[in-house]
Amino acid sequence: MAFAFFYLFTIFFVPSQSGTPWSISCEIFDQNMRRLGQVIAASNNWFWNFVLLCMVYAYLFVPETKSVPLEQMDKLFAKSLKPKHAHAVVMKQLREAFSRAAVESTEEKEDDTHLESA
Repeated sequence: MAFAFFYLFTIFFVPSQSGTPWSISCEIFDQNMRRLGQVIAASNNWFWNFVLLCMVYAYLFVPETKSVPLEQMDKLFAKSLKPKHAHAVVMKQLREAFSRAAVESTEEKEDDTHLESA
């Protein structure tokens, strides 16, 4: 099975990321344009790999981290949560914990003022 995946990797890697695109792009241009052609080919290769792969990966597998405290990141990246919904779930938990803490602190203040007046 490992050999099959190795061959699949080779089939897709060699024409795309291996030395093939680099050597072809450096050979198809004439001497005066070779440097510029190589720069354009390399940047084009890197750009499309970044756009296609990174955006798909980020959309599917990386949850939004906006407004999530550093202490709660382990909950955000938990395997039990799907990345698409993880931010909403963690933010809901944080809001509930915050509102419970606010209610408890209000109750403590009321108890303290009641004890001080007695």
